[in-house]
Amino acid sequence: MSEKNERGQSGEVETQQALLRHTIDLNSELIAQADRLISASRSSRTETPNSNSND
Repeated sequence: MSEKNERGQSGEVETQQALLRHTIDLNSELIAQADRLISASRSSRTETPNSNSND
């Protein structure tokens, strides 16, 4: 019984690790998108002469 329980726990840990890796991948993609939006926002602000930046 304990061997079966250990295998179940290791399978659960593998599942959690896979979910964590997927979450990290999604967060990395969100960060990359945010960086692109920030860059686009900054470049569009520098093109307009009357920009009120609070940097």
